[in-house]
Amino acid sequence: MTQTTDTERPKLKRSLGTLDLLLYGIVFMSPIAGFAVYGFVQDSSGDMAVLSYLIGCIGMVLTGLSYAAMSRAAPGAGSVYNYAQKAFGPFLGFAAGWSILLDYVLLPSLMLLIAGLSMNAAIPAVPVAGWVMFFLVIATVTNLCGIKFTTRADMMIAGALMIAVTIFVIAAVIYLLSPSTPVSLSLSPLLPEGGVQMNLVVAGASVAILSFLGFDAISTLSEELKEGHSNAVGRATILCLVVMASIFIVESWLLSDLSKGLEDLSPDAAAFEIINARMPFVGLIVTLAVGLGTGFGSTIPPQAAVSRVLFAMARDRQLPGILSRVHSRFRSPYVAILFMAVIMAVLSLGFGAHLDTLLSLVNYGALMAFMFVNASVIMHYGIRGGSRQLVRHWILPGIGFLVVAYVFTGLSSQSLIMGTAWIVAGIAFYLVQRFMLGRTPVVGLDAAE
Repeated sequence: MTQTTDTERPKLKRSLGTLDLLLYGIVFMSPIAGFAVYGFVQDSSGDMAVLSYLIGCIGMVLTGLSYAAMSRAAPGAGSVYNYAQKAFGPFLGFAAGWSILLDYVLLPSLMLLIAGLSMNAAIPAVPVAGWVMFFLVIATVTNLCGIKFTTRADMMIAGALMIAVTIFVIAAVIYLLSPSTPVSLSLSPLLPEGGVQMNLVVAGASVAILSFLGFDAISTLSEELKEGHSNAVGRATILCLVVMASIFIVESWLLSDLSKGLEDLSPDAAAFEIINARMPFVGLIVTLAVGLGTGFGSTIPPQAAVSRVLFAMARDRQLPGILSRVHSRFRSPYVAILFMAVIMAVLSLGFGAHLDTLLSLVNYGALMAFMFVNASVIMHYGIRGGSRQLVRHWILPGIGFLVVAYVFTGLSSQSLIMGTAWIVAGIAFYLVQRFMLGRTPVVGLDAAE
C-alpha cells in the first residue's frame, strides 16, 4: 500500500454547508418513500408496519451516530468505504465499499422503475420506459453540472414533497376523525389486538429499512464541505433521520388505520389503493407526488452518492482509474456519473418484472454497510484509539451493530444467497486486481483525528 501527497489526488469542489446536506438527505430518503414501500412492509410484518418502522428507526439512529463519528475521522468522499478502510485497512475497506455499491447502484435503478410505474399509472399514454429515460436524463444532467446545482434542485424538490405529504396527513386525520366514516384513528397500529410477533416485526423492519436509505449518503459529500464545517455531516445525518423517521411512522400509522376493512391489497400499490378507496380526491396528488418525487428526488441524490463512492475507490486504485476523473469546470466526477447513468438504464429497463428482487438486494447491501460503519467506530476509536468514552465509542455502536444484524436476519433466503454471491464476486475482483494485476491500493493522507 502506497501513500500519495494531497496535491496529487483529484479533488471535488468545497461548497456545501449543513443545510445543503440536510436537504440532500431529505430528498434522497424522500418524504413520500413510505407510500412506495408501505405494502411490502405491511405484508412482511403481518400488519405491524408501524412497529417495523420503530425498530428500523432505532437501528438507523444508532448507525447515524456512528456515521457522524467516522465522518470526523475519515472525511473523504467514499462514505463507508472510507471509514472501513480507515479502521480495518484496504481489504475490508474494499469489502465495505463493494457492499454499499450494491445499495447505491440498485437503489436509483429501483427508484427509476417505481417512478416510471407510478407515472404510467397516472398518465398511461407515456410508457414506463419513456418515463424512466425522462427522469434519468434530467438526473444525469443535473449531477454533471456540479454538487451546488444539485443541492439547489434538492431544495425545490424537498419543498414540493413536503407539501404533498402535508396534504395527505391533514386529509387523512380529518377523514379518520369524522364520525360518518367507517374507520377511525386508533392505537392498534402500535398495539395490535393479537399481540406483537417480533419475528414478523423484524421481517418488516428489514424491508422498512429501504425508506431510511439515504441518510448514509450524506457522508459521501464530506469532501465537498466548506472549510470550517467539519461537524456538518454528523448534525445533518442525525437531524435528517429524526425528521424522516417521524414522517414514515405517521404515514404508516395513518395508512394502517385507513386500510381497515379493505381486502386483497397488492403489496406494490397498497398505499395508492387505500388512499383511492378512502380519499379519492387525494389519490391523484399522492400518485403524482410519488411518481415525480421518486423520479427526480430519489434519482438525482442516489446517482450523486454512488458516483462519489466510485470516484473515491477509483482514486485509491480499488476500481478502474477512469472513474476518478473530475470535470475541469463543474468539479464533478463526470465519468462515474455517466457510467452510473448507463447502469441505471440497463437495470431499470431490464428488471421491470423483478421489483421485489431489487428491493431485497438493496437492503442486503445497505445493512451490510451499516454493520461495517458501527464496527469501524469500535475498531478506530475503541480498540486502536484506546478511547475511554464507553458509551460513545463502545456501547452505542455495539448496540447499533447488534440491532442492524438482527434486522439483517429478517432478510429472505433469496436476498441472503444473492447478496452473498455479490460479496464473493467482489472479493474475487479485489484478489485479481491485487495479486494478478498488481494494482496496489493508494491511500491519501490521513485526516486529522
